[in-house]
Amino acid sequence: MELEKRYIVIKTKDFVELPDHWQAQLNEVLSVIDMVRRERGKSGIECIVIESDWPDYDKHLQMLADRVDGVPTE
Repeated sequence: MELEKRYIVIKTKDFVELPDHWQAQLNEVLSVIDMVRRERGKSGIECIVIESDWPDYDKHLQMLADRVDGVPTE
């Protein structure tokens, strides 16, 4: 399985440490993206993020690869 870069993830802690004017600009961009998605009939994106430095990252990555490859689960 080859991973694709399909999403941009911003950690909340990193976001709130930005200067206020950058937070405002980013919030504006995110609002426009949300509006465009709704106009296209799409809902908000809900996902699970597991950072690569977490102990079970490799386990979950393998589970995802198995699912993509059609490997039966328990």
